[in-house]
Amino acid sequence: MGPYPYSPLDLGRPSIRLLRIQQEEWFDDIICQLFEACGDEEEGVPYKALSYTWGGSQHRPVEGLPRVLVDGHEIGLTQNLYIALRQIRPRNRDLILWVDAICINQNNPQEKGHQVQHMGSIYKGAEEVLGWLGLEDDASDSLLGLVSWIESKATEATAMEHRDRWTELCYRHMDRWRANNNPGVFLRMNQAFQTLLERPWFTRVWILQEIAHAKTARILCGRSSCPARTFALMPQLLGLEIDSHARAVLDIMPRFRKTTWYSSKPQLHVLTQEICREPGFPASR
Repeated sequence: MGPYPYSPLDLGRPSIRLLRIQQEEWFDDIICQLFEACGDEEEGVPYKALSYTWGGSQHRPVEGLPRVLVDGHEIGLTQNLYIALRQIRPRNRDLILWVDAICINQNNPQEKGHQVQHMGSIYKGAEEVLGWLGLEDDASDSLLGLVSWIESKATEATAMEHRDRWTELCYRHMDRWRANNNPGVFLRMNQAFQTLLERPWFTRVWILQEIAHAKTARILCGRSSCPARTFALMPQLLGLEIDSHARAVLDIMPRFRKTTWYSSKPQLHVLTQEICREPGFPASR
């Protein structure tokens, strides 16, 4: 397994590489192709962008497990990214994805510098940002299922009403769900949400910058997912107090509102600086 033979990227324009992931079955190799595209939103190819933590451990190929093949070359990945690609690979259509570890030649300092400068526009240009939290645990599937249910009910109602009532409708359906379940189920959802917020994704400065530029975002945990805008409301819906690190990430997620964090770069800069000064908030991927 050697380095991928990257073709030079045109650094004179807003060029990016995109990864086409072919639809396959669960145990098939993950077959991909890299291609160059224009990073301009109006001219570019529709794509999704992955927001994740690299993690420290490298994926070690195991006989019988799917390989990640890019233009026929088996490539090295961190374990977390390997799991993410395997989980999000679609079964019924190809997926066009931007993921930094593959779409940027990590051995080319000039290209890395160019792409880092354009990171905000890359995430802003994506039709959706996928926030990968990692594999599921005992309660995460139920929690994200609850978030998706609240989202669907509120969205059905807002199709006929004003968007400014969307948050109110989320509260209404949360109250309805709680009334139909015993206190033990509600407590498990509280604990499940708090456990999710302890995952590394909520502790990286890079995540703030990525999610701040998203038009829309989706939270992924294993095979389950939910809209980020409803996920961000869950502390209020569940009546939870959360730490400032997680609160910063949730507050910056795109929602139904006229002004967002990503529309105000100075606010994002100030927020990032404040969070970075707090103890225990790592800046690395």
